[in-house]
Amino acid sequence: MKPLLLVLFFFTYSSEAGVLYLSPGGSYSAPRLFQDGQTSSFRGVGYGASAFYRFKMSFGEFDESSFSLGPVLSYDRGSFSNLANNSTQTEVLNEASFSAGIRMDLDIIHAFAQYVWSTIGLNSKGVTNLSLSSKSTGYRGGFGFHFNVFSDVEFDLTCIVQSISLDPQAGGFSTQTQNLRVGGVVSFSIPIQSGEESRSLIKAIR
Repeated sequence: MKPLLLVLFFFTYSSEAGVLYLSPGGSYSAPRLFQDGQTSSFRGVGYGASAFYRFKMSFGEFDESSFSLGPVLSYDRGSFSNLANNSTQTEVLNEASFSAGIRMDLDIIHAFAQYVWSTIGLNSKGVTNLSLSSKSTGYRGGFGFHFNVFSDVEFDLTCIVQSISLDPQAGGFSTQTQNLRVGGVVSFSIPIQSGEESRSLIKAIR
């Protein structure tokens, strides 16, 4: 119910219904695990998609053509290898996350903030064999640039920072662990619903 109320709020205060976008893409990230005073560094790639809604608004000197605000939902997965991996021991960090929040667009710049629900797994093979999996929540934010490439399709470059606190769990990490991930995302934003269609849909819901 709360996401629906958020949508209706933006619709009420926007001068146009806006447009719904789907944004699939790929990422390169550098997570770090902080545990028991030790730090483990990882590198790897991921993939995912976001859906966001642009409610066009006026803000100071910016009119509806350059300023928008609206909800954003994201899902992504990634696999990251420990930089200390060698021939006798390998460690891989796997992550799957769903996040919800708000996105702002100002001309070609966009920024966002989200709450994250994440499942993180750590698999070690070699001298020590270990498999851990923990579920937790945290926060994600970032900014980037988007450029129109053809029609209404946009090319996006985005920098993200995500922080997840992992509490001790059975079958998971035995001590308090912090997962900090910094990375970059390349994606294409594709409009999948026109403003008039969106306005009709939201009026029907309301």
